Amino acid sequence: MELEHTVHPDIKKYHKSYSTSPKDLRVARAQGKQACAVCGKLEYELRRCGKCKHASYCSKECQKADWPTHKFACNAADSGVNMTKIAQTLNASTFLNMQLQGAFIAAFDLLRDPRLDRLFAARVDIGVEPTDLITFIKIYRGGPPAEKGEGMVQVNAFTPLPEPWITERAAQVWRSARESATSAGLATSPVGLVVLSKASALVQIFPIIVFPQMMNIMRNSPTFQRVSSLTGITTKVPVDVASLMEMINKHIRADDKNKLSLRTEMTPEDVQIIRDAASGNVLATRSADWPTIAPPPQLAATILKEKIARESMYQVTIMLR
Repeated sequence: MELEHTVHPDIKKYHKSYSTSPKDLRVARAQGKQACAVCGKLEYELRRCGKCKHASYCSKECQKADWPTHKFACNAADSGVNMTKIAQTLNASTFLNMQLQGAFIAAFDLLRDPRLDRLFAARVDIGVEPTDLITFIKIYRGGPPAEKGEGMVQVNAFTPLPEPWITERAAQVWRSARESATSAGLATSPVGLVVLSKASALVQIFPIIVFPQMMNIMRNSPTFQRVSSLTGITTKVPVDVASLMEMINKHIRADDKNKLSLRTEMTPEDVQIIRDAASGNVLATRSADWPTIAPPPQLAATILKEKIARESMYQVTIMLR
């Protein structure tokens, strides 16, 4: 049995037309501030945990204070992703950042109520999948993964967080970002928080400014056109959270030169999450408010299963031979 799939023949041309240049990505990453994992202070350069390389701190005091909690996530951390770099890329890439802005506008109805004086946050769950869709399907069906399979970061879910979740650290990050945006002449631009999470063990928080240009795009263009690579049929798709997350994932998938630095080697944990999603080892329901230290092991598989059912990229043509 063989698996075949197809993508739009002009995907590389489209990808290049709206990609941020490597030089601009480097500059934007360097200019982006990061949040201390304890106090939420925003700085251009923070010290990182020497073991897992994920948690960032503004001082030795904050790093020491965080260890009783961080040690659980630190021990669970794999070497497959760098959460700081992912957060920086989501901010630095104009296209990816615009899609995130759009998701916040849609999820929090910011066109009606921009929430200029209130903190709002969304959890963005990421995973790592094979860069080749065929390899993904083979793993999903129980086949053996390649010995050294190339993986890529994917956004599996965007979930608005309830207000009771908001911690003092998150509030401090938001206050700093709100003040910086206002000082930069963006007093009428909403500011939200992205809580970036991988399997609930690795968490990175960073602010996102929703610019007037994206507000106007969302206001004036409620749909966009999608052309099927299989049939050539053009359909109108609503510009909502699901379609914007799919746009992010397609952009990352098309980045075969890895200019976004979002490609990495697959780990056994990543492979197991795909298999759990296929086998049904998932939660019956899930909540946006998740345990900090001991998350349900099936949560990542649950979120991936929802993504597979939602995104058109997984609609492959199966050929029996």
